[in-house]
Amino acid sequence: MLGSEWRGLIRYCEALLRRLRPGEEIHPTDNLMHGMVVGETGDAVKSSKGGALLVDELFEQVATAGPVAGLARRYGGDAERLTRIVLLGFFLGRPLQDRIALTLDQLLDPRRNVGWSLAQAWARACDPRHDGMPDPDPADPGYRFVLVQSQRHRRLLAKCAEELDLLPFVRFHYHLTRWFAGVQATPRIARAMRAVLGEGLVALGLVGAEVGAEVACRS
Repeated sequence: MLGSEWRGLIRYCEALLRRLRPGEEIHPTDNLMHGMVVGETGDAVKSSKGGALLVDELFEQVATAGPVAGLARRYGGDAERLTRIVLLGFFLGRPLQDRIALTLDQLLDPRRNVGWSLAQAWARACDPRHDGMPDPDPADPGYRFVLVQSQRHRRLLAKCAEELDLLPFVRFHYHLTRWFAGVQATPRIARAMRAVLGEGLVALGLVGAEVGAEVACRS
């Protein structure tokens, strides 16, 4: 993955490699181009202009923001872990070719940031009050809905990985989290959400596999 301003260099490098190694496969086999990040003024953020926001600074701003810190306190979560979901989810939820306007207000708005909606749902589903043994009940409409979505989850992930386009997979989880935000989080539904959403977050690289296993042990 690289910025669209490098398109010309990639094209010429591939041409040179094909001439140097005719008939051999060129690596990387696919290049995903993304647009520029735009600041609050509407100008593209470039290090050459100076004043570019560093990743560490952005991470600290989000981790210490009231909504993120409050979410972590309310559900006994890890603010740094939630911040990772908020930031990376923000970029995963947008087409690669689009320019992205980045402000703190956008990052903490579930209508404009998939990552914030994912973080809210993950914290709520992982609330220790919902811990317990599996308790399946097909007669529970909320539980049944999550179970059906878990089957779609697997098929959609396989299709998106094949097409090198994870945006439909991200949007699937976004709609699932918005549904979860509107229902009562019973222990049964919350634990089912942990399983589906946890697998999705691991697949997207928003949490580590060890995190998903840790939460699963509490269900």
